[in-house]
Amino acid sequence: MTLLHMSLPQYDRSAYYILDRETHALVVVPMLQWSRFWADIGSCRVAETFFSRTRGVQISADEAWAELRTHSVTRLFSVGDSDTIFVSTVFLGIDHNFAFEGPPVLFETMVFGGNAHEYQRRSCTWDEAMSVHAEAVQLVKEGLGIS
Repeated sequence: MTLLHMSLPQYDRSAYYILDRETHALVVVPMLQWSRFWADIGSCRVAETFFSRTRGVQISADEAWAELRTHSVTRLFSVGDSDTIFVSTVFLGIDHNFAFEGPPVLFETMVFGGNAHEYQRRSCTWDEAMSVHAEAVQLVKEGLGIS
């Protein structure tokens, strides 16, 4: 993955990042351009995988969202309230490396529901984020007893 900076020092902790979907490059941009990028909330989604807890199978996004819409927002991802297990990897857009050393941490993978509920891991690169997502999916599959 390429990290491009437009006249900003490397690893500027106050930088605003956008993601180039085709090259997976992370680009540092002015705040106004960053806010335009985030106007489309789909810009942050990197990967989503859904499972049915009771059926023990992976399900489509359409099936998952149909089931999730039957719950109130406050209960949406509460343990036991939904049949759907949701593995989500998103692009964060700002550096979440609070150690202030090393590369920017710009991706987050979380699991909502099931045996791995509240699993959370952050990543620095697209490739690392995709690998972490695959690990989280495998963890959920193991908990459901599927391969």
